[in-house]
Amino acid sequence: MTATTTIADFIARNGLLLTATRAKSNPALTNDGWQADHWECRITDAGHNKPAMVIPFSCGTGRRVNGVAQPPTLADVLGCLASDSASVENSQSFDDWCADFGYDTDSRKAERTYNACKGQAAALRTLLGDTEYETLLWNVERL
Repeated sequence: MTATTTIADFIARNGLLLTATRAKSNPALTNDGWQADHWECRITDAGHNKPAMVIPFSCGTGRRVNGVAQPPTLADVLGCLASDSASVENSQSFDDWCADFGYDTDSRKAERTYNACKGQAAALRTLLGDTEYETLLWNVERL
């Protein structure tokens, strides 16, 4: 069995940095009435040796402090990316993924969500490399 590590240790070991910039919307979300603050998040390694990963990210309004939106932390973003990536890694196909999450396989929204998760997983693997990607998904304690 491989030892687990904390998300903070993982971030430090990999020299990861986050820049979060407010955005007007999240193109990955549909207008379902959820009130959220939207961000464009850029994850890089400190040495800028690997391509940056840029993704939209949204946080519910419960994260606001005195009415002011608070940017997500790198741990927040990596935790979500790891969960989404693990969901597609655990599925053999779109149909399996739909069955795992209760989506209709005939849903275009489900297909867009699945494809977004697959695309983010590929970008995350490129940023981290195979070994660290697998470590993040399966051996890092997340929030």
